[in-house]
Amino acid sequence: MVDWWRKRFIWLTWGDYGDFSQENIERVVEEASRRNCNLLEVVSYKGDINREFALYDSEVLPKWDGAGGRDLLREQVEAAHRKGLRTRTYLNVHYYGDEFYSKHKDWAQVKSDGKPIDTLYGHGFSMCVNTPYRDRMFKLILEIAERGVDVIFLDGPAYYPGACYCKHCRSMFEQEHGFPIPAREDWRDPAWRRFVIFRYNSIARFLKDGQRKLREKGFETLLYSNNSGQVWPSWSFALSAEDSYEGQSIIGMESYQYYTLPNSVPAWFQGWTTKLANSIKREKPFCLFLAASHQPWFRQRIPDVEYLLGKVQGLANGADMFEDHGFAREAIEEGKRFFDTARKYENYYQEAESDARVALVWSRRTGDFFFEVPPQAGAEEAQARVEMEKPATIGVQAGDFLEAQRIAAWKFESEKKTVEEARGFYEALLRLHVPFDLISDLNVNSEDLKKYSLVILPNVACMSSRQVEAVRSFVESGGGLVATYKTSMFDETGCLRDPPALSDVFGVSVGGGVMGPLRWDYMVIKKDHALVAGVPQFKTTPEGLRILPSPEFVIQTTVSRGLPVCLQLEPAPARYGDLTPETGFPTIVASEFGRGRAVYFPCTFAGQYWNNGFLDYLKIIGNSVEWAGWSVRDLETDAPETVEITVFRGRNYRMLHLVNFTYALRRPFNRVFPVENISFKIRSEEEPRTVKALTLEKPLEWSFGEGFLRFVLPKLGLYEALLIEY
Repeated sequence: MVDWWRKRFIWLTWGDYGDFSQENIERVVEEASRRNCNLLEVVSYKGDINREFALYDSEVLPKWDGAGGRDLLREQVEAAHRKGLRTRTYLNVHYYGDEFYSKHKDWAQVKSDGKPIDTLYGHGFSMCVNTPYRDRMFKLILEIAERGVDVIFLDGPAYYPGACYCKHCRSMFEQEHGFPIPAREDWRDPAWRRFVIFRYNSIARFLKDGQRKLREKGFETLLYSNNSGQVWPSWSFALSAEDSYEGQSIIGMESYQYYTLPNSVPAWFQGWTTKLANSIKREKPFCLFLAASHQPWFRQRIPDVEYLLGKVQGLANGADMFEDHGFAREAIEEGKRFFDTARKYENYYQEAESDARVALVWSRRTGDFFFEVPPQAGAEEAQARVEMEKPATIGVQAGDFLEAQRIAAWKFESEKKTVEEARGFYEALLRLHVPFDLISDLNVNSEDLKKYSLVILPNVACMSSRQVEAVRSFVESGGGLVATYKTSMFDETGCLRDPPALSDVFGVSVGGGVMGPLRWDYMVIKKDHALVAGVPQFKTTPEGLRILPSPEFVIQTTVSRGLPVCLQLEPAPARYGDLTPETGFPTIVASEFGRGRAVYFPCTFAGQYWNNGFLDYLKIIGNSVEWAGWSVRDLETDAPETVEITVFRGRNYRMLHLVNFTYALRRPFNRVFPVENISFKIRSEEEPRTVKALTLEKPLEWSFGEGFLRFVLPKLGLYEALLIEY
């Protein structure tokens, strides 16, 4: 495999080739070279979602009339190579129009009723990778590779909600499993969960086969597609970098600013995506996908500053490849300085590894397979089943429809719990300036956990036996653990465990019942403990009870070995009135296991923090990190909580990256407010040679003593990189 991309940034840019005259091709190459980019987008075909025309002689596509007798793709590639640039081209593998569909109906993704998925982007079709469509795409890939293209980006493939029930998928699934594809979404049915995995595997198989065909022909072309980096489960589109890893030369994840309402998009979204990718990519480069447009209004661009904020989050968290949409980097002098500086100090950026000692787990499998019936829905479900058994009262089709609606709604609520728990911890760690990694299911193993002092499992409900043993061994050997809600209660495919696999580590006996939703209820602090030290309690009652708002959902749990720090009160019939009695069910449990410590929240604690922002909860999360992690902080700073700080370490240096989220009242915004005179106190084993602010191009004065390095950054704009050399 070629290694031109190893340990260096990949800067991708586009150009306007116009009529593809030789003069225009050379102009685009010269512009890319002047912009200091090393990867240039070349065009392999023209047309639209109905008709595509190759810019070369193709066996798959008709040739574009404007190409005449020329091979325009080869000409673009050779011009770029003469200038020392590598090339990438784009292939659509997911979105087609009516005319294309009418010619290839047998390739289309279809629903269980046999009708095609025709609502893509409002109206459009997608093809299934288990049909002969795959052969068409492999031919195109090989044709493009033969012309010397270095990287092929596949936009797709993906599956879409309700798909795919084509004859090829039905046949393959039944051969693999011995029974038909379930006709509808039902997360209580193991067969449905196997279908979800089948969809992931189908896309992974397509990408692996594409790689294999390239290598069999002797091509070194890199092949990759887009995956989900979203802060939400990805089963509905089957886009997973973890599952498709073997078929990807580059790990690419979408981290688009606005594919939903702006107030639903965390400002730290691109940092999340980059952190997660770094846990998955291993020796492969990671491409951070950003959008220049305010979707779904693709002709409306986002503000330059917001686009640039996404890019610097990639710099601060370890991205290797950036797509340069042009306007932000050219429009803002500050942005040009960031990326020119990154190029100048490229080796420092690329050779450093995260120095975080805290790992927050984002479990895609939990997002996929965690499913629970809400406690308040139990009576509703029982009544619904009674009604469905009365044909005279309700028709079978209507009953099925209502049941499907209920299951979809419950699945959404289950996903919401998982997302909110993860988001709550992520934001809290940022606000507390605790350096941390975001790791995937793949990294929950004994080898990868060795580098950390603390692991956080935010409702990581679905865990394999191997993952459970890795966590248990980690804590037993002296590591710290923070976990919430139904962590380890299911296996990796969503089958219920009884008891939860990590109950012994938590020091509890977990029951099956859940209290909630608790809309205006309280928990009481029962024990003086480091976990609640310094908590500015909402209220101390006349009876001397120290009470705090309770989480929204609480598992009915019995403490077997741990210390119940807080207990839940009985649900109150109304928000006003006397306090209710204690239930005896804990909301915070502290325990020791082997040489390690564990904090277990048998409730949606971090989700409640995410939704309501209780500062008491923020303090408890910080205390939990410090107590269970045996003091994981090596850094103290007076930076405002709107400044993200990441720490990387090289062979003889450290790098601190600062991203400034101090923006206006709401998004979108067009300004980030600078922060001045930020002080740092960093634990250090030796005295440094230099401390320098790279984008300011300014050496900083520093002092060293008693094992600590101290210095002040005079000004932070949008981004800064601090280099400490020893």
